[in-house]
Amino acid sequence: YAAFTLCFSPPVESARNSQTSAQDAVDLPPSCLQFAQSTSEGGELMQALRADGSAVSYARLGQFYLEGGEADCALRALQNAVSKDASLWKAHYGLGLALLQRGEAQRAVEELRLVVQHTPQDSMAHNALGLGLEEMRAYDSAEQEFKTALDLDPQFDVACFNLAHVLGAQKK
Repeated sequence: YAAFTLCFSPPVESARNSQTSAQDAVDLPPSCLQFAQSTSEGGELMQALRADGSAVSYARLGQFYLEGGEADCALRALQNAVSKDASLWKAHYGLGLALLQRGEAQRAVEELRLVVQHTPQDSMAHNALGLGLEEMRAYDSAEQEFKTALDLDPQFDVACFNLAHVLGAQKK
């Protein structure tokens, strides 16, 4: 994310005014803005978003929130990304993960089904879809998604573990 760092910093006197107007321009709650500003990486991502307001910048910030365990902020950022560019499948994938983190399995499954329809070779998307289906107790469908993930990437240890877990839940 360092490539998105601005080459200069505003003078101390104008930094407060600049931050206030930038917060108005970014469609995220204040708590999300504060979390992002709490790290240098988050600050750089916010600078990039303020500079271009693009779907990609929102998606990168959403990924940052996901990695930081901030599912609500991730959800908001990724919804913004998808609304700006519906063909940004990594943002849809992240949105599905955020929904899973929030315990919204049905919505996550709907989002992740879109992802696997458009990116059928994405083993991680199949694995995530399997997790959502397992959460909904659709074990046969979850099993199939985990198997697909492993067919695509036989070294995908997490998918192997998830498959074993769902097979155990079915007593297979």
